[in-house]
Amino acid sequence: MSIHSTRRAVLLLLLSAPFAWGRDARCERLRERIRRLESRLRSGHSAKQAIRWRRRLRELEEQRFRECR
Repeated sequence: MSIHSTRRAVLLLLLSAPFAWGRDARCERLRERIRRLESRLRSGHSAKQAIRWRRRLRELEEQRFRECR
């Protein structure tokens, strides 16, 4: 591997790292939101609230599936 190829590979790695770190943080926030919502669903609530929270939970889980593989 030439010095230019190595330099290019290192540069690409360094430039892509913040995106991966940002994705990890975003995924962790999604996981935390899902955990909080699941906790709310286990507590007392009205039927209307449960319907809204379950819908939101599905949306968050779909988002996590798409973005956090």
